[in-house]
Amino acid sequence: MEKKITLRFDMENNLHRRVYEKIQERDRNTHKSITDYVCATVIAYDTDMQEKTHISEEDRQRLCQDLRDILREMMPSETVMPGV
Repeated sequence: MEKKITLRFDMENNLHRRVYEKIQERDRNTHKSITDYVCATVIAYDTDMQEKTHISEEDRQRLCQDLRDILREMMPSETVMPGV
């Protein structure tokens, strides 16, 4: 089964124009069709985002400590922060 999507690019919109140009400039030996290019690009983006959103436990602990320190500096000394 085939699904079709129509994309319209507003050439006065900088983002639209840049995306359109990237599609036109694609390596046609690697991506014979726009569909191949879009599929590869979306999968690469999704994979990259998943890798970037993973945070190690050590980094999470460091971030939490940094946030605690910032909150302590910002809050009046008489304010009690539970669990800190």
